[in-house]
Amino acid sequence: KKLCEDVSTSHPTLTEAQIQNLLPKKEAISAMKIVTHDDQTCRLYCLEKVPLFFQLDQENLYLYPTVFTLWQYPDLMYTFTTHRAVVSKLASGAGLMLPGVILDGPPTIKSYGKLEKNTPVAVNTEDNK
Repeated sequence: KKLCEDVSTSHPTLTEAQIQNLLPKKEAISAMKIVTHDDQTCRLYCLEKVPLFFQLDQENLYLYPTVFTLWQYPDLMYTFTTHRAVVSKLASGAGLMLPGVILDGPPTIKSYGKLEKNTPVAVNTEDNK
């Protein structure tokens, strides 16, 4: 129940039905602590061995959706699309720069959305939206 509340707080666009679809009440949710590639400890929440959300630290209770969750709910986070070659650079720690973002039309002031600083976003590739 607490996890459902935390998901609702982190992702207010999800309806109660969508949260129940992701985290059914009668299913066992497993939580585990893991260490990331850069030695950061995080908590991972899984349903039937499928990772759904992770939490990077206890100070920030935001639950980040995993790729598996974003495949089910692609509009859960604001998403930037980039070229496949850019992904390896991002995985190595580089930041996503505007020239690497693929737009649907010509660039305008509204092309990139209105996001506050440090807003979590997702990044996908043009062939894996």
